[in-house]
Amino acid sequence: MNKCQSTNDAYPTGFRVAVYASIVKLIDAINQLREGFERKAVEFQDILKMGRTQLQDAVPMTLGQEFRAFSILLKEEVKSIERTAELLLEVNLGATAIGTGLNTPKEYSPLAVKKLAEVTGFACVPAEDLIEATSDCGAYVMVHSALKRLQ
Repeated sequence: MNKCQSTNDAYPTGFRVAVYASIVKLIDAINQLREGFERKAVEFQDILKMGRTQLQDAVPMTLGQEFRAFSILLKEEVKSIERTAELLLEVNLGATAIGTGLNTPKEYSPLAVKKLAEVTGFACVPAEDLIEATSDCGAYVMVHSALKRLQ
């Protein structure tokens, strides 16, 4: 029995939710690492070392300063990942085959997305344009770009 679903909207929506859920876990792990760096920054605040630039010794700094910098870098990365991950919550559920929503009641898409948000606990919203959302992979590209910087 067809309940207004299509592989062209159900699969991409499921994939977006799954990737977003994974990112939520990743952000938690990154924050734990960041907090560890913060603790080390305090612990090593008085340990001197040589800073390096252009593959050469430069000026003195503390090991604590270096760990603090690592912590700030991760803090900025989390912001970037969170910003781009929000794009995954714009879903095309109810778009059917090509995004026209053909053969679905007008209220189906907003209602299905609202229910999805309730079930997942994520702030899912209907895509502004279901045809565009059915064919666009931009959110994945942007999320991947934000994640790539963690390497």
